[in-house]
Amino acid sequence: MKKLILFIALVGICHSFVISQEWAPVGAKWHYSSYSWGPPYINSPLIIESIGDTVINNKFCKVLIGSGLCSFTTDANYTFSEDEKVYLFNETSNSFHILYDFSALAGETWTIVPSNPVDSFVVIVDSVYTRTINGNSYKVQDINTVDPYSTYSLVGEVIKGIGNVHFLFPLYSTCDPWPGPIRCYNNTESIIMFDTIPCDTTYQYYNLVYNYDYYNLIEIFPNPTTEFITINMPINLPIEEATIYNHLGQKVLTTRPENNKVDVSRLKPGIYFIEVKTKDGRWNKKFIKE
Repeated sequence: MKKLILFIALVGICHSFVISQEWAPVGAKWHYSSYSWGPPYINSPLIIESIGDTVINNKFCKVLIGSGLCSFTTDANYTFSEDEKVYLFNETSNSFHILYDFSALAGETWTIVPSNPVDSFVVIVDSVYTRTINGNSYKVQDINTVDPYSTYSLVGEVIKGIGNVHFLFPLYSTCDPWPGPIRCYNNTESIIMFDTIPCDTTYQYYNLVYNYDYYNLIEIFPNPTTEFITINMPINLPIEEATIYNHLGQKVLTTRPENNKVDVSRLKPGIYFIEVKTKDGRWNKKFIKE
């Protein structure tokens, strides 16, 4: 009798574990931050939701509604999971292509195919580890785009059953600002919080006068870089402080540039954003560290 009770308990635990990591169950929602391009500097929620099931090419799929301006996907996306891989439907080729490969180990790669196959790009797994979230253990991959000059990019942590914490779908590499990172994920059973920002909150993140002409005149060079970047400011506007964030929005460096020059040699290769603070306001620019 005790063995039977133990068996039932184990089945229940395993069942709960599997459900919590099911890919895109109907009703699941991803809440990402989405920053405005200019004044009034609004950070609002960008929601992607699994709204139903359908069949495409004999595959049972989830219908995901929602996308970002910088994403290569449309507002309606069709996806399914099989053999630890997540596939995304490509309307141009009328076929499914791999979006995530959770079976891939460190050093392994896969190719992501957008609507225009010419813009296909390769991602590589930098490392694989586990994270405990809401009492469940999740497999996590840290991935990167192999070619920093590719049209699209998919970088950062990818959590099995949830997806990329920066943004669910690949983004245009030259887009600025990128949407993300993720605020929370609701799988209909529980809400997983990734940020202190509430899921549905909209707020003004800068309260200052924005000079659009200044923004266009600010230059970062060389870009890409390996050791230093120089910030070329209009009319010799003094820089009070420079802060660098990684692709996940995490602060990695704060400094007061000397002669408008910042040492980035210790940063890992990847995509970064530098926030420049002056007496007239703050501006963000993107750069690539090779």
